[in-house]
Amino acid sequence: MANLAAPKLNTPGTCSPFRPIGDAAAEVFLDWIEENAGREANARQLVDAVLNCGKDTFRFLEIIHAEMTGGHPIPNPYRLMPAAREWANWASTAENKAYALACYEALPPADQAAFLLHVSRQEAA
Repeated sequence: MANLAAPKLNTPGTCSPFRPIGDAAAEVFLDWIEENAGREANARQLVDAVLNCGKDTFRFLEIIHAEMTGGHPIPNPYRLMPAAREWANWASTAENKAYALACYEALPPADQAAFLLHVSRQEAA
C-alpha cells in the first residue's frame, strides 16, 4: 500500500537544499513552495494508486468518494432552510451546482423569476 503521508521536506535540525538562511519573506515563500511540493507528491501517489487498481476495485473507489461528499439532501420539513444550508456545507462544488440547477429547473416560471430576483439582490448587496 502506498504511503500517502506528506514527505518531510524541512524537518527541524536539517537544512533544506531550497532554503537560504536569512530573509523572512523568502522563508515564508519557501515554506509555501515546500508545502505545495508535499501536496503534489501526495497527489501523485494517490493517482498512481488509483491507476494501479484493477477495474474490479472501481466500485470500492466510488464508495470511498461517496463517503467524502455530501450525498443527497435529506428532507426535513421542520427545519428546511437550516438543513439545506448544512447539507450544502458538506456537499462538493459539483453537487451544489447540480442540485442548484436541477432545483431551479424544477421551479414554476414565476418562482424561477422570484429566485433570480432574490439572487441578483444578494449579489448587489
